[in-house]
Amino acid sequence: MNILLIDDDEASNAYTEIMLNRSGLLSTLDVFRNGEKALNFVLELIPQQKIDFILLDINMPVMSGHEFLEALHNNQKNIPVVILSTSIIEEDEQEALKYDFVKGYLNKPISLENLQKLL
Repeated sequence: MNILLIDDDEASNAYTEIMLNRSGLLSTLDVFRNGEKALNFVLELIPQQKIDFILLDINMPVMSGHEFLEALHNNQKNIPVVILSTSIIEEDEQEALKYDFVKGYLNKPISLENLQKLL
């Protein structure tokens, strides 16, 4: 699977990458610590390369996860997204899940079991 990970937390990214490798389903992983750079990557890349799904943090500098989701929606990019967040604010989850392409909302750190259920 070709996965895009968007999260500004390096330690969390390292852990998520380990879990993705353990899942045995990872082909490629592109990591961005900034939603704006990730959005530019997605808009330039597709349709030349397929992204199977995006793992997205909510709270990030420059462009939040919510802003990223809105931009994906406005650009008609229906890439499956799974939110990975430490936020326990119910409104964050409700806001993210209003998009049809958001397939789940998981709290960090992600478990291998939860990851495999989503994949």
